[in-house]
Amino acid sequence: MNAYQIATTTMHNGLNTFLDKNAAIYANDNAFLKGVTTFKNKLAIQSNYRPQLATNTEAYSHIKRELKQVLADSIARFSGLGYVGLKQAALNLEAAKLTTAFSEYYYCADAALEDLAQANREVLNNNLAVLSPDYVTAADIAAVDAAILQFSKAKGSSESVYKDSPSLRSGFRGAIAETNDAIADLRFLGLRYKLSNEDFYNSLIHESTVIRVNTHHTSLKVVVLNANDGSKVMNAIASLNKSKKTGNSDNDGLIEIDEIANGKTILTIKASGYKELVQTIYIERGRTNQVEVKLEKAA
Repeated sequence: MNAYQIATTTMHNGLNTFLDKNAAIYANDNAFLKGVTTFKNKLAIQSNYRPQLATNTEAYSHIKRELKQVLADSIARFSGLGYVGLKQAALNLEAAKLTTAFSEYYYCADAALEDLAQANREVLNNNLAVLSPDYVTAADIAAVDAAILQFSKAKGSSESVYKDSPSLRSGFRGAIAETNDAIADLRFLGLRYKLSNEDFYNSLIHESTVIRVNTHHTSLKVVVLNANDGSKVMNAIASLNKSKKTGNSDNDGLIEIDEIANGKTILTIKASGYKELVQTIYIERGRTNQVEVKLEKAA
């Protein structure tokens, strides 16, 4: 859950406790009682999602998780290039075999990721004569192989934090919204107590208000390296297609961009004397996302 969802669900549970403690006040108010029942029913639906979204850290490996992102990014990027190349060559059936969406790699199970990445790697390798050097090269295949090997050898699991799914998260967001709608109705129904029981009314408004949270703390750190010798690249410029913000690499090749939108975005890196790099990355909300890129020298 992100910061807003945590704050909102905390409010929901606090309001539920408040209503239980003050049930005697509205015991004979049928309209308000119906509103409370609706709220509790929506809260119960929302609560059913939470165990499925909870993070189980048993056997979880941060390294495995980071390597999953590297592998997902690598195979999605080269598959996307391969897809375009195969379409240009009118090899539509081969192109259709490639999975190009980053999310399909990033959110699948660890074992499934390895199988999917290997299958796409084989398609690219089998069509290398058509794809190289404009779309995918032997060096790119080697980079995918290295990413698969590193991910395969890493101990632990990345799945503890990815055991949910986009549909579950969407359902949870919907349940929160429906609970908020029920609360809005309760606040209207509570207006009748504004004069007759001011303390109850004021407390109802207070308990049904979400504490303000700072949701703009998602950031990106990019380390820019020379693909040939691994040295740090200074004065590289990074930009994101979903943001007007840019960043320049310092003496350590580090670029930092703060307060960015979450989700899939396209990262572009430009540096004098190097080929422009464009790759798809996934920005997770509420954390510092870290990406390492390697630039090839311009011809």
